[in-house]
Amino acid sequence: MIPENIVIVTVKLALTVGGKTMVETAYPVINTRETGRRICELRKERGITVRMLCEYMGFTEPQAIYKWQRGDSLPTVDNLFALSRILGTSIEDILIGDDEMSSRFCFFIYR
Repeated sequence: MIPENIVIVTVKLALTVGGKTMVETAYPVINTRETGRRICELRKERGITVRMLCEYMGFTEPQAIYKWQRGDSLPTVDNLFALSRILGTSIEDILIGDDEMSSRFCFFIYR
């Protein structure tokens, strides 16, 4: 039995076989390239340079920011929270999901 505090948000398929229900649901995946483009876009829209962002984040070098913008890596949760504050937007607005990848990575819940 699934605990009450767990909610399945995207159901793709539900089958009942032999009295057991199998539910297939897409697992959300972040598109790192598009998220990087979004970080760069938001930064430029607000007139914030990489150097300014680097100073705000407390970094001595800008490599991490360039990696985010290229989509080579994602900010940590703490850095994502700080980015949302300096960019004046929500974390959800920064992160871009990958619907195509989400449909490939599925998991099954048996009831």
